[in-house]
Amino acid sequence: MSTTRDLFVFCGQSNMMGACDFPPKHPLNIKNSLEFKYKKEYLGRGRAFFQPVSHDVGEFLYCDPQKAYPEGEENSSLTEYRPNTYFVSSMAGLEKPFATYSEADHVCGSSLLPYFCEEYEKYGEAPLTAHIAKGAVRIEHYFNAEMAGEYNRLKAPEHSEMVVSDMEIGANRVFTKKSLAFFREAEAQYGKIGKKVFLWLQGESNGDDKEEEYRLKLEILLRYIKKIGYDSFFCIRVGYWGDPNIINVIRAQEAFCRDHEECHMVSRAVSFMPNPASNLPSDWFIKKPPEQYQGCRDTYYGTQNSHINEKGFMLLGRQVAQNAYRILKENKPPILSPELLAKI
Repeated sequence: MSTTRDLFVFCGQSNMMGACDFPPKHPLNIKNSLEFKYKKEYLGRGRAFFQPVSHDVGEFLYCDPQKAYPEGEENSSLTEYRPNTYFVSSMAGLEKPFATYSEADHVCGSSLLPYFCEEYEKYGEAPLTAHIAKGAVRIEHYFNAEMAGEYNRLKAPEHSEMVVSDMEIGANRVFTKKSLAFFREAEAQYGKIGKKVFLWLQGESNGDDKEEEYRLKLEILLRYIKKIGYDSFFCIRVGYWGDPNIINVIRAQEAFCRDHEECHMVSRAVSFMPNPASNLPSDWFIKKPPEQYQGCRDTYYGTQNSHINEKGFMLLGRQVAQNAYRILKENKPPILSPELLAKI
């Protein structure tokens, strides 16, 4: 096992959160990977800690702890995660709607983090990880007022001004504090650590952005995460979720990674996973995606949930782990699948 542990923070919206219908079935073979849990420190109930990586990744970080934990209860029964949390755990939606789950009774869903760890360990590595994601959020969920002000100063006159909400400002604060606590505890407990990697899978909710708008938001996000201590920005390219304008986000992500040496596209796989429940434009793909990309959403199995499923995450985990090792350990460029999108 490597004596240097790399740090990976999984950020983004529902596909990074883990929001498929079916709970995971794959038995994980993970021996040395750890996930950082911040809740105790966030609530002022003790120190944050590391635990072995499992399928149940992430944590409910409620906006109003007094409302969420009346009389100091251990696990909150407060539902409606969208208005009530900054970030949440992975969830499986087959038994009941996501909105009806709480910290106390949620059923974990498949998500990228454990499958990445399983694959990264095959290279002799032992990653330290954190999960800071939430379904249906825009990139602005990671912005504060200063970042919004920077965007408004730099944007083109024809583009709309950014106004960040109290939720977004609070989420940025929690993302920042959890990241810094993660770095602190990793160094305190494990000494020699490697690179601090911000791993991004988001863009579906910004499908209304022009390419230039989303690109500028990525630039501002990069400057911010570097300021708080991250070394690298790894991007997983977003895919099609019913709105062909998502091509603007895809183009922005590709250009952004080409133009910064600390930014890397580590997988295009999500872009190649068809959704049988959506009206995919006939000219979206150059050719039909290979078999490995078929069946990677729950809509193949009779549900209406088009999020990435366990098969998709296992494929994604292999690609991201391979490229993380190439970039961080071998100083080599990532290996990416040949382009299949017609309009890129």
